[in-house]
Amino acid sequence: MSKQPSIDVLLIRSGETDWDDAERLQGETDLPMSESGRAAMSAMSSSLADAHVEAVYCGPDKASVETAPVVASHTGARVRKVQDLAEMRLGLWEGLREAELLERYPKAYQQWRDDPTAVTPPEGEMLIANSDCIIAVASKALERAPRGPIALVLRPLAMAIVATWLKQGALSDLWKTKESLGAIERLHVSLIDLHAKAPTTVDAAQDND
Repeated sequence: MSKQPSIDVLLIRSGETDWDDAERLQGETDLPMSESGRAAMSAMSSSLADAHVEAVYCGPDKASVETAPVVASHTGARVRKVQDLAEMRLGLWEGLREAELLERYPKAYQQWRDDPTAVTPPEGEMLIANSDCIIAVASKALERAPRGPIALVLRPLAMAIVATWLKQGALSDLWKTKESLGAIERLHVSLIDLHAKAPTTVDAAQDND
């Protein structure tokens, strides 16, 4: 574990895709940033000039992989793409808007909105299993940082999972956390507290390039 007791972490939402723009549930469907997403990311990135980030970790999807170098270009940090930071698989729900979900899966979708830990989307993935992988990687990344800060570039649900963990919140409140997040979240966290609560399903934050 790092010798320092705390570290600064930047959570950065990957640039928006065409499905984000259309308010479609994306899950693990791999899409590049949309034109509006690229424009927004370019405008936002200037706010990172003073971040002094040591490392940038990103999920394996195209939008995150496109976003991470934009972040790194303002910090001089190395980008590390990590498969286990992938967005949750949402199965048959991917590509649907909320109104369509409520029409086709009214009970299951409402239960998922009330408590995402209680329902698994059809042909999708359990939230707890996905969150364990993501948090294990994030924990290892924080542990390896000699001084920090580090940046994590993530899709919306993955970002909310990490934010919930860093703030020591409840995973059942994932939607409240997600809706409260901006495109960039700067957090100062205790490594001692987080290390004690992190899952160990991933041995290390491995580069996938």
